[in-house]
Amino acid sequence: MRKHVIALIKPISKTMNNPKRSRKGNRSTEQCAKSSIVVVRLKGSSKLTYSIHRETYLRNPETCEMLLMTAWHNVPLYPTFWPVEEEGTVQFAIVFPPMPKHWRLFEFWEMRGEDPFYAKGIQRNTDEVYIVHLSYQ
Repeated sequence: MRKHVIALIKPISKTMNNPKRSRKGNRSTEQCAKSSIVVVRLKGSSKLTYSIHRETYLRNPETCEMLLMTAWHNVPLYPTFWPVEEEGTVQFAIVFPPMPKHWRLFEFWEMRGEDPFYAKGIQRNTDEVYIVHLSYQ
């Protein structure tokens, strides 16, 4: 069972490129600076594997507008999975187009078969960088 906790914390660097795990969908730091970035911090056992589905999106609950993921860093695309390292914590970034100015809050959806993860009520900030904490037991 997954537990989802949303946390908005201090802005972090938008240079999330990891040369060891760069993938086809990655974009340059300059391109990412003009985007909305969701950083996912995943905590779980070392037996856990992770990936992100290509249909991951942000959704405005007031207007039902959606922004599809445009790039990803340090995470494979489903159906490829990577194992969680020994310490049991992983951090990866998902990049989206810039949010329209009228968005005040949004939801984060990963569509993956029967078990999507969903985070709601994320407040818009001026930095366009958002932290989502996920824990797996």
